[in-house]
Amino acid sequence: MSRKSLSATEQTAALLDVSEALLSTRELSAVLHVIASSVCQLVDLDRSAIFIYEPATDTMRGIAAHDLDAGEILAIRERLDNAPLAKRAIVTRAPVFSPNASTDPAVPARYTDLFHLKALGCAPLIAKDRVVGVIFLDRGGRPFRFNAQQRRLLQAFGNLAAVALENARLHAAAEEGAVLRDRARIAQELHDNVAQIFFSIGLEGKALLDTATLPAVGRRVARIQKLAAQGGTEIRNAIFALSSLPKPVGLIPSLQ
Repeated sequence: MSRKSLSATEQTAALLDVSEALLSTRELSAVLHVIASSVCQLVDLDRSAIFIYEPATDTMRGIAAHDLDAGEILAIRERLDNAPLAKRAIVTRAPVFSPNASTDPAVPARYTDLFHLKALGCAPLIAKDRVVGVIFLDRGGRPFRFNAQQRRLLQAFGNLAAVALENARLHAAAEEGAVLRDRARIAQELHDNVAQIFFSIGLEGKALLDTATLPAVGRRVARIQKLAAQGGTEIRNAIFALSSLPKPVGLIPSLQ
């Protein structure tokens, strides 16, 4: 049984609703959630998976999904040559469709088995004339057909979603930069103030220990010296941790 298609007015209203939701959301995870769920509602499909395209390595990697195991999508990192359907969408800059995914060489067999695909659509995400990713869609493992209306909606949605995604990524990068600046400022303040205080306590303790005549006083001063040294070590460790950049994830980024 076919589903009712959206009218032109309903299409415009749906795109405006999605646009408003995307523009009012800056957090990357929230933007991805809106994209993944909204596109399914817009083109009347059930499942979606978003992949970022990395032109430097010609690979795509999963970053979000709707009505799919998110862990399975996030684990996917694929060279574009091994994902012909996505490559076709990126090269043509237009939505593409595989009506028989299980027999189509453009859809890797391991994914048709993993996600029980019958038919599969793929649309590019284009921002500032640059493909930043793709989004895959299907009807929950059931057969379906792409019509001209769905292709037009996907084209418009892909451009809108890509801009929102890029804005969210820039916002996240700006926030990360602000956090790093704050960490550097705190580390500098710890070095200039607290670390120097512990150092001064140690020096005063040494001077007092040299002049102490009573054994009990000497033991107490030695204890103060030890605590000052421990405090100085902890502060240095904290300064080092605050000054260090976040560790990269993965072998190649770590080596770089």
